[in-house]
Amino acid sequence: MLDDVRQSGIPTVLLDRVPKGSDFDHVLLDNLAAAREGTRHLISLGHRRILLLASDPNLRNIRERIEGYREALAETDLSGFENVLMAGRNETEHARQVLLPVLTGPGRPSALFAVTQTMTVGALQSVWQAGLELPKDISLLAFDDSEWFTALKPFVSTVRQPTDDFADQAWAMLMARLNNDRSPTLQSEVHGSLVIRESTIPCRGSPVSEAVSQAAS
Repeated sequence: MLDDVRQSGIPTVLLDRVPKGSDFDHVLLDNLAAAREGTRHLISLGHRRILLLASDPNLRNIRERIEGYREALAETDLSGFENVLMAGRNETEHARQVLLPVLTGPGRPSALFAVTQTMTVGALQSVWQAGLELPKDISLLAFDDSEWFTALKPFVSTVRQPTDDFADQAWAMLMARLNNDRSPTLQSEVHGSLVIRESTIPCRGSPVSEAVSQAAS
């Protein structure tokens, strides 16, 4: 499809994902920083058993979110507690199938970080099916934002993508091209923001200081 668009000469801006080696104008989220900030939030609440629920690691944005999570763990000497769970596809049922056994087995995580909206739905279904209660039994942090995040209790904490910034940057690029801007590939990066609501609370288990000493031993 992108080959057809390129041949047509129609000004085009890609958002959020860019194929490797692509020369299209594009606007991307700083996924590394966004995931790092989200993970830092959970760590600041005393969580060490933080499970990252991801979809397809072959996608650039998902890989970067995983890396941001790992960086946040590493900077606090918690890499030994890394727990990345791959659903394989960005589908609710895939998320539920891989997560439910973890939530009903030993060593349950104290916090979940779901890196897409679909993974968040799968995480919620798994938590309820496992007979757990948010956030008393487990904290949940989502990625992206939606009206339904505040349509049920508890309201879901999230790392919000700046939709308006995406639109503004893309529109500016399109206008530049329509005004005969012939410069090389135009690119821009926007930044997410942490929205703390009710689904993330302090860990009721061991404090982070203990986790750091265990990871270092």
